[in-house]
Amino acid sequence: MKHARMLTVGLYDMKFHAFHGVYPEERETGTYFIVDMEAGFEESGQIRELSQTINYQVMHAVVSEKMKKPVALIEELAQGCVEEVYHRFPFIKTIEIRIRKMHPPLPGEVGCSQVTLKKNFA
Repeated sequence: MKHARMLTVGLYDMKFHAFHGVYPEERETGTYFIVDMEAGFEESGQIRELSQTINYQVMHAVVSEKMKKPVALIEELAQGCVEEVYHRFPFIKTIEIRIRKMHPPLPGEVGCSQVTLKKNFA
């Protein structure tokens, strides 16, 4: 009996200038966002073709496109990225995304705010 193993494909420190946020100044001037995304799937044999794995170029393209469409909450942004990547690769079993908003508009000095979404698929 063969046992499936979980293989994870990830992209880290993707940097985007975008205009997400609740406040008008965030929508006008924007800020930098750093995104990490990992997706895992069951691997049970040799992987020799791109069609047998998660294409990280597609993963990057999905995140890049979502970053271009301003939303109020980065939670919504995270959900949209996860849903679209899963739509492209329905064999995925887990996806985790971390989105950091650099220097959010808060009193004092704050390096970043962060939202993390981890979703498991049956």
